[in-house]
Order: sequence, then C-alpha cells, then structure tokens
Amino acid sequence: MPKVTIVPFRWYHIKAIDIREAERRNIEQVPGYMDKLKQQEALGLSCTAIVDGEGPACSWGYIPQWPGVYECWFLSGYLIERYPIATIRQSRYHIDSDAITLQAHRLHMSVDASDVIALRYAKSLGFTSEGVMKAYGPDKRDYVRLARIF
Repeated sequence: MPKVTIVPFRWYHIKAIDIREAERRNIEQVPGYMDKLKQQEALGLSCTAIVDGEGPACSWGYIPQWPGVYECWFLSGYLIERYPIATIRQSRYHIDSDAITLQAHRLHMSVDASDVIALRYAKSLGFTSEGVMKAYGPDKRDYVRLARIF
C-alpha cells in the first residue's frame, strides 16, 4: 500500500491534481475560484493528501461559520480512486485531529448529488447525509448536504 502524507495546502496543489471531471466543472463555473483557494491557503485551515511517488490526490479545508461550525470544501483527483484505502485512512485521521484542534462540534459539506465517487468518499470520512438541496449548484444541479457531528 502506498504511503499518503498530509501536508499544508498550497493553492497551486490544485494545478498538480488530476481533478475529476465532476469537480472540474465547479472550478470552471465559479468566478474567482483560484482566488478563493489562495484565500484558503492564507487562512491556514487546509490540507493536501500526497501519494508518495504519484503526487497530490486531494485537498480540503475548513471555512469557519461561527464558533464550532465549519463548512468543508474538498477537491479530489483520480488518485483517490486508485488508492482509496490509504487516502481515506490518512484523510479521516487528519480530519478527526483537525476537529479537536478547531474545537469543532460540526463539520458540513455540500456534494454534487450525481458525483457518486465524492459522495462515497465523504461517507467514508464519517459524514452522513442530511438531505438533498435542490438546484443548489452553480449549474443548478442538486447537492447533498453531509455533516459530521463531534
């Protein structure tokens, strides 16, 4: 099994990830997306999972909403499909640790309802579905709200 290392997020990691098509669509449809990623890097609440010898598999981060509650963002590449167990194991461990550090009692995210891989990955990280948000996406796609309660 390959080694997966979690490192602090840098906005240019996204350029090195072979972004999956479902997520690439969002990047293209949201104006100023790369600027938002630069802001995330500056905030310092983001990470990248790197598969040794392969490159970045995914990046994620947290946007504070109010004390104890954070919106999560997540961008993944095709490497998470090639190395799901190693990537999930390290990502989940890091998210658990982050929740303690952030003193979070809730993390939540929105995932395109048609993106089966992203939904499966979010659930493997311990997130549970709270329902479908109709016409939520930038292209009016339905999204699923998922959350982890600590």
